[in-house]
Amino acid sequence: MDLGTSYCFDDILMEPLLSTISTRSSISLETDIGTNDRHLILKTPLISSPMDTVTETEMAIKMALNGGLGIIHRYMDIDTQVAQVTKVKRFLQYIISEPYTISPEASLSDIEELRDVYNVSSFCVVDKVTNTFIGMVTRRDIEYMKHMNTMPEIPNTPVAPPLKVVDFINKNNVIKLDTDLSLENMLNDAKYLMLKNKIEKIPIVMNNMLSGLITLKNIRHYEDNKYKACSDANGALCVGASIGIVGDYLERLARLVAAGADLICVDVANGFNTNVFAAIKLIRSQYPNLVLMVGNVCNWQGYAALAELDVDCIRVGIGNGSICTTRLETGIGKGQFSAVSECFKYKCLIEVTGDMSPTSPTHPMPPMPNIICDGGSLGKTGNKVKALATGACAIMLGRTLSSTEESPGSIIYRNGKRFKYIRGMASTMANLSKQEKSGGGKINSSSNSSSSNNNSNSNTNKKIHSEGVDGEQELSGSVLDVIDQINGGLKSGMSYLGCENIKELHNKNSKGEIKFNLVTSIGMSESGIRIKAY
Repeated sequence: MDLGTSYCFDDILMEPLLSTISTRSSISLETDIGTNDRHLILKTPLISSPMDTVTETEMAIKMALNGGLGIIHRYMDIDTQVAQVTKVKRFLQYIISEPYTISPEASLSDIEELRDVYNVSSFCVVDKVTNTFIGMVTRRDIEYMKHMNTMPEIPNTPVAPPLKVVDFINKNNVIKLDTDLSLENMLNDAKYLMLKNKIEKIPIVMNNMLSGLITLKNIRHYEDNKYKACSDANGALCVGASIGIVGDYLERLARLVAAGADLICVDVANGFNTNVFAAIKLIRSQYPNLVLMVGNVCNWQGYAALAELDVDCIRVGIGNGSICTTRLETGIGKGQFSAVSECFKYKCLIEVTGDMSPTSPTHPMPPMPNIICDGGSLGKTGNKVKALATGACAIMLGRTLSSTEESPGSIIYRNGKRFKYIRGMASTMANLSKQEKSGGGKINSSSNSSSSNNNSNSNTNKKIHSEGVDGEQELSGSVLDVIDQINGGLKSGMSYLGCENIKELHNKNSKGEIKFNLVTSIGMSESGIRIKAY
């Protein structure tokens, strides 16, 4: 029997390389998880896992604001998931693509009613018949309108009818912008016009039709965050969403893409499966420009099979999560260092030779799918550095983020401490939740198969095979603090290896310049803290 090796990140250490880096602030953590002409650039290589105790709207927003990406989980109905994606995409719009509009015949009461509904202070005035843009109604205009409508009556004069929008709007305040400009140039031009005209909002008009709105507040936010946030070409935050491969997944996919999801994650436990291949082929045929993440796999054969399907990134890692019991329950898995390493070696080989067989070189190929290291860091930033150095372009975080304030779920108070609930998506409680949301009933955990013979055509009394656990973690604070801590460790580790960006890290690995050493059990003890820490 030919036994292979299965090393975890804790089993190895890297030797430092000659470095010319004078300050860690010069190191870039930017990474593109798309391939070919499909791009999704993260400012930090961190992705929040599509778990129902990790990523929903709030987590996705905070991840994107801080340069990472959140993938909203699929364990909810389609409408709810679409609403969460929409909320992330609309959270930060440097160019408001669908500003709120009002008719020129609107009265003060109409405006105040809409203002209460939408919680905004300005409206674009649009002719409802021709759909042409007329002007703007701002907070100051509304105050003037309110003042004029409450003026005391003058004796012996006719009572004037209440003012409408059309009676006082200044139609000369329309400023047209060239919509062919890049986002940054358009915002710069808009800021100049705002300051020059002493206004705070500018409509974007094309052929007399309203096509968007820019505000001074959004411009200032863009200037403060353009080098930090993960945003799309229009300045909206990037967000991912997960789907399965059965049931309504195609309807869910179509709705999520229409809502503006920047990445779709085909979220299955075992990606090395012909049913997954069939689903991916169908998805790619319908959405050739969609950034697609698939997984999970843990060897080069699984990576190679998915790479042939024109996906952009592949999740590598099976059974390594802190709340995952797959290896214990099934005996399946591979140490995360070995898994990422062999997938990266295959990736480099094919990009150089162009042959999908690892033994017959022929011709170079376009870039292969990126590797996403899913789990296995054991909560240690140093292991995340090893993941990037081993070949991953990004790292998926689960437990690390589940204890933050932004993760879904309520805070649990116990013995004067605050906790957050976490569970593996293959745990008994997660499966129970899935069944309840899909209309199922009571779960029968008995191993006696005859107990469900009378319910074979229903979702009730389903047997559950658990490959995960649930538990609690003490609240760790904001996700911003966690990301900052990880980013600091990543930059520090890269400085020891003399790399100013992740691409340099991968290049040095592919050339064999990074020296990985196996650590003994005594070496592991030496690496750890050996005094009482405060």
